[in-house]
Amino acid sequence: MGNGKYKNLIISYLEESIQDSDLVILLNWLDEDTANRTFFYKIKDIWDSRRLEHISLPAKPLWKKALLPDKKVYEIPRWRRLAFQICKYAAVIAVTVVATVMLQKNRNGTEETANHQVLVQNGKQSQLIVLSDGTRVWINASSSLKYPESFGRRQRSVWLDGEAYFEVAENTARPFVVHTDMVDVKVLGTCFNVTAYLSDRKVTTTLVEGKLEIWTGQSEKTNVATLEPNQQVVYMKDDNTIVLRDVDSRLHTAWKDGYYKFYNTPFHEIAERLEKMYNVQIIFADKSLRQIPYTGTFVQEQSIREVLEIMRGVKPFKYTIKNQQVTINN
Repeated sequence: MGNGKYKNLIISYLEESIQDSDLVILLNWLDEDTANRTFFYKIKDIWDSRRLEHISLPAKPLWKKALLPDKKVYEIPRWRRLAFQICKYAAVIAVTVVATVMLQKNRNGTEETANHQVLVQNGKQSQLIVLSDGTRVWINASSSLKYPESFGRRQRSVWLDGEAYFEVAENTARPFVVHTDMVDVKVLGTCFNVTAYLSDRKVTTTLVEGKLEIWTGQSEKTNVATLEPNQQVVYMKDDNTIVLRDVDSRLHTAWKDGYYKFYNTPFHEIAERLEKMYNVQIIFADKSLRQIPYTGTFVQEQSIREVLEIMRGVKPFKYTIKNQQVTINN
């Protein structure tokens, strides 16, 4: 069976119209050969890029190698991420959970509640967990999430250091609150992304569906913003200011499906992502390169060298990789 039929199956999957029987055929075909899996990711890459209307890929992206005849394609060894991307058919990825005990006060006195913490290290792929209320959370690299074994009656609280995407189970009687070091995100039921690394100077919250509130402050919290879909709020820690703006939320949430998408993003911001993705340190020996804007799509299965080669197609630069340190130069 040629790639033509499987291309149609891939498109059906991307359109979310694929039948269960065809999905089985597609998964079996992906299991047969590395080239099949590479072909799938390249078609998905093209599809995602076209959906982001004004986003274009570099002149010579890697996916062209998979579509041109007699060309060598690079391998994607962790192909089973596909099952993770097809969320409604996928099993929840097992993660290592650290169990702790935290004393919590309620009106009746003190009770012991089992709590858990999920740690995703630098250079690791994102993890999916399901909380006791049915809320699904994707945790990105270099991130940790603390959550109780069961939520209280009044509020559902979790504590985030890093980046996570939330699909919150709706419960109007019990708001869901994401606590970070400087900002609390409060929702009833919605989909949103929070980036709140302790080492970063800002906390960014992007809303996909529903509505959410942003609260700041130490002893007393203040509601500083209410977001609508495709809006983003950036809280600057240094001067306690916020910026509310309209965005394409897909650019900020694609990572949970194994992609990173950028639109006119400065090189140094992309470098911050790459450091967490590949557990490397990136140094700009030539500071002028920090502000180079880039538009395009990366696949998490690509190596750091492949990503840098794609970026060199936009604006030439030199780089060296040694002992987990990447040096960028002109």
